[in-house]
Amino acid sequence: MRNWMSILLVTVSVLALLGVTAEAAEILPVPDGVFGLPNVSETSALAFWIPLEEGGVVSGVRWFNNDGNMVFPEVMAFAGAEDYPEPLDQAVAIATEVCGSNLGWSTVVFDQPLATTTDGIYVVFRLPTSGGFQHAGEGGGAGFGLVTGQAVNRCWVTTTGDRWSGFTAARQMAILPLIAPEKATGTMLVLSPGMETQELGPVGAQDGLKFDSQISAYPNPFNPQTTIAFELPHSGFVSGAVYDLRGRCVRNLWSGQAIQGRQEWIWNGRDNEGRTVPSGVYLVQVTQGSRQRSLQITMTK
Repeated sequence: MRNWMSILLVTVSVLALLGVTAEAAEILPVPDGVFGLPNVSETSALAFWIPLEEGGVVSGVRWFNNDGNMVFPEVMAFAGAEDYPEPLDQAVAIATEVCGSNLGWSTVVFDQPLATTTDGIYVVFRLPTSGGFQHAGEGGGAGFGLVTGQAVNRCWVTTTGDRWSGFTAARQMAILPLIAPEKATGTMLVLSPGMETQELGPVGAQDGLKFDSQISAYPNPFNPQTTIAFELPHSGFVSGAVYDLRGRCVRNLWSGQAIQGRQEWIWNGRDNEGRTVPSGVYLVQVTQGSRQRSLQITMTK
């Protein structure tokens, strides 16, 4: 990877002259530098990790933009874990032709709010190929403000699309998520690993749900896999897992938003470590709110 640490730092006093006032700083942090890639390819991108609690929804992001003449061809996202981003080809586009202001905080609202079945999402800015970073401000190329980190690394950069380099935990890009309110309306996009997505709606409609029917599995007994099926009257947060007869969790099947209607989860007879489980009787449990449904299934050899 090229030396992406070639950055230009802009002092706080210069930013103040450019309109970042003390009043604005009470709401948004004042960056103490600007970061950009001097050499940009088709696979150059910056990623920002957003952790999400159960049921959390992101409707957009704010970021401190360097050059208002630059147009980011895509803002993308994918589900994942905070330790390392997935390859760029796993991301889905959530906004296109995005631009911001000169040395100022800017906002992009996604085409659809985002939820996830994992611990969080990565929001990815794909860099314009003509936007190599040269200097701070208008005409200086694509760049992001830098602020003090939060003890964990949330920022990553790639020039190849599949190999990422992380910032230090002490520094991060000036990007802030816009968290949707609990009672937000409209559809949302639920991201899962492997580019799997679901369109749900409305946001916040999951309160007070109940199951329409018992769950079933077919085939049962099974070898090597079975399909667990049930109906949901509304979209909402659902979790499901397989337990052995001692009550130990063998496999987490699902934990996240699920769309209204028929649900089908496939269990391949393996545990959370990918090992084939012994033959015997297992318990599938599906939970939504205060309601649970359980089913005994039998693995045969």
